[in-house]
Amino acid sequence: MPIRVLENNLINQIAAGEVVERPASVVKELVENAIDAGGTRIEISIIKGGTEQIQVTDNGQGMEPEELHLAFARHATSKISSEEDLFNIHTLGFRGEALPSIASVARVEMVTACRDGEGSFVRIEGGKVIASGPRGFPRGTQVTVRDLFFNTPARRKFLKSETTEANRIYELVSRLAFSHPSISFTLLNERRTVFKTPGSGRLEDVIHCILGRDFVERMITVAYRHDEVEVWGMVSRPQFTRGNRKDQVFVVNGRVVRSPLLFRALDEAYRGLLVSREFPAAVLFLKLSPAQVDVNVHPQKTEVRFRDESSVFNVIRQAIRSTLVNQGVSLNQSSMETGPEPVVAEPDPVYRPGRELWRRPAGPTVLPWMGEAAVPLARLPLEKGNEFCLLGQWLNSYILVGVGEELWLIDQHAAHERVMYEKLKAGGGVPVAQTLAVPLSFDLPASKIQVLEDYHEACREFGLKIELLGQNTVVVRSAPPSIQGREMEVVEELLEMLAEGRPEDLLTGERVLALMACKSAIKAGTPLQQAEMIALVENWLATDNYHHCPHGRPAMIILTAAEMERRLKRKL
Repeated sequence: MPIRVLENNLINQIAAGEVVERPASVVKELVENAIDAGGTRIEISIIKGGTEQIQVTDNGQGMEPEELHLAFARHATSKISSEEDLFNIHTLGFRGEALPSIASVARVEMVTACRDGEGSFVRIEGGKVIASGPRGFPRGTQVTVRDLFFNTPARRKFLKSETTEANRIYELVSRLAFSHPSISFTLLNERRTVFKTPGSGRLEDVIHCILGRDFVERMITVAYRHDEVEVWGMVSRPQFTRGNRKDQVFVVNGRVVRSPLLFRALDEAYRGLLVSREFPAAVLFLKLSPAQVDVNVHPQKTEVRFRDESSVFNVIRQAIRSTLVNQGVSLNQSSMETGPEPVVAEPDPVYRPGRELWRRPAGPTVLPWMGEAAVPLARLPLEKGNEFCLLGQWLNSYILVGVGEELWLIDQHAAHERVMYEKLKAGGGVPVAQTLAVPLSFDLPASKIQVLEDYHEACREFGLKIELLGQNTVVVRSAPPSIQGREMEVVEELLEMLAEGRPEDLLTGERVLALMACKSAIKAGTPLQQAEMIALVENWLATDNYHHCPHGRPAMIILTAAEMERRLKRKL
C-alpha cells in the first residue's frame, strides 16, 4: 500500500483516541486547563454522564481573541517553549493536544475573556470551525462539550452506563479538588449539586465536603521532610480501612498521579497493621524538584517516573510510620520485622466469636517445650487418625497447630471468616436484622448516596435498614448482629460494590455474605485465649472448604517435618 500523509482531522481523531477515552478524560483536560489558567472557582456540570454535555467554567485569566483559534491548533501551548522545559514541568497541561483532540470528536464551544464583558467565542464541530466572534462574558473561560463521539460511534459503544461514567467523573473531580484545596470546585450532575468545596486551602475542609465529617475524624495529619523531599497530607488510622484503593490519592508537584511505587510505599508503611484485602485511606502530597520527576510518560499524564525511586519510597514510608508512632500506634507487636514469641494464653471458658479483643497481655508468655504445652484438640472425622495439638498463638495473628508430622500456621482472621461465612449460608444467606438500640448516623460521599437511592431495597434484603437524613447523611436503624460495631464499614463497602455496576452479584449474594463474614471475623493482632483458639480451630475444620477464606485467600500454610529437616540440613 502506498504511504501518504494523513489529513489533519484524522490525525486529531487518532490523537483523541490517546487523550479522550471517555467523558472523564474530557473533564480532566478541561479542568487542568482551568487550574493552569489561575482559576480559583471552577464549576463542572455534566448531563447524562457527560455523553450529552460537559461544561467547565472558571474565573481564570482567559484568552485574547487572537489566541482563541490557536488554542485548538495541535501542539500550540503557552506552557513550554524549549526541550529543557520538558524536564522542568510546573503546569498540569503542556502538550497542546487536548483541545484539538476533543474538538475532533465532539461539538465544542469556548467563550473566554481577559477583562469583564470583553469576550469572544468559537464554535467547532468535528474539528471544523463553524462560528466565531465577540461575546460579552465575565473574566475567565467556559468550555461546553456536547455529543461526545457523535462522529465516531464505534467509540461511543465502548462507554459504560451513564451512572458509571458519572461516577468516574465524580472520582476524577474529587481527586482534583483534593490536590488543590485553595480552589473552590463545584460539581453538578443533571443540574443538581453533588459537592462544592470552599477553596479555604485546608485539606480537611475538602475531605469533609466530599467524603463527609466521619471520614475526616478518622484521618490523621502527616507533615514530613527529608532533604529536598516534602510529604504532607492525611492518612487513615489503622482501625479505619477501605476495600480498595479508590480512597488513596497521591499528588506529586500538584498533579494527581497513579504510581505503583507510591502504592507499595503506602502498603509498606501499614505492613503488619492491616489484614489482606484491607487498604488505608490517604491523601498525600509529594513535593520535590521537577527535574526529579518525569511526567511525560503517558498521554494523559496520569503516571510519573522518579529519578531516585528508592529515596521516594523510603521517604513516603518513613513519613507515614513516624506519624503513626506519634499517634500512639504500636508497630513492633504487629510488624513482621520483629515479633513476640508464640504464646499459650490462660484458658477462657467462654468462646465469643464476634468479640473484638484489642487488649494485649501484660507480657508475652514464653512457650514451654511442646511436649509439656501442647493442648489436644478434638479429633475430627475428616482427619481421622491424626491428633491435633494446639501449640499457641504467634504475633497475635496466627494459630499454631501440630497435626501429626505437620505444623499448621492458621490465619485466625481467614479461618474465622470461613466459619462466619458458612454460618450465614446455613441460615439461608439472608442475615437476620436487629434494630439498633441507638441508630447510627454518618456521612457518605455523594456518589454513594446515589447508589443507596438506586439499591435501597437490595440493602434491606441483607438486613440493613438505611434512611437518608440530609444531603449527605444517612442513618442505619437495623443491621445483622454479627457486624455490630462495624455497620458503617459494611454499608460503605456494600455501596462501593454496588457502584461497580454488577447487580448480578446480589442475586447470589456471595460477595455480600463474604463482606459481612470479613467484618464480623476476628482481626489480626487480636490476642486469643486458649479456649477461644480451640473452639475456632474446631469450628473452622468442620467447614467444607477450610483451606481458603470466602475470598479465596489461603487460610493456612503447612510446614512438614521433611521440609523442616531439609531446611535445617538435618538430612543431606
